[in-house]
Amino acid sequence: SIEITPELTVQDTDKYKLFEVSHGTICAAIVKKYYPDAIFTSIKVLNDKSGPGKKEQLVKAIQWCVDNGIQVANLSLGTIRYRDFQVIRDAINKAYDRGLIIVAACSNKDIFTYPASCSNVIGVKSSKTLNLKEGEYIYNLYPLDGVEVTACGEHTLLKNGDVLKLTRICNSYAAPMITAKVCKII
Repeated sequence: SIEITPELTVQDTDKYKLFEVSHGTICAAIVKKYYPDAIFTSIKVLNDKSGPGKKEQLVKAIQWCVDNGIQVANLSLGTIRYRDFQVIRDAINKAYDRGLIIVAACSNKDIFTYPASCSNVIGVKSSKTLNLKEGEYIYNLYPLDGVEVTACGEHTLLKNGDVLKLTRICNSYAAPMITAKVCKII
């Protein structure tokens, strides 16, 4: 449970916040739904103080994963800014060479997004027209946007057997299901 600050320092986060319902905890709950044996490390790069994160924060988080032996990273963020692509691509390629598997959500605008559109990343977008059910996905052969997987982005999350939440359909909630599938394969 760490945070990469805008100044690029790595610091511990408030562990009590890990149990609040947030975007990150919903993504973690989706991974757990499809792969209950998952063990998590939370790395926050988008912070309340700075608003949108910086590409350097993402690069630092990816490097931290490599340095700390993380096998699979789920990213529900990315950039559509062309100027950011080279720096992120370099970090992704180094991480790939060191064995880190990255699953990344495409922008919800469904346009070319880094790192989801990178060749060494499993890019994921949600199905808005294919009527995929929970747990279903398709592989996109030769995608123009570089995003290889279209998956169900709507999930029923349970707590003590009761429906806690039905997630909205978005790319950030499609990616964790694919992350869980990757973890299951490993």
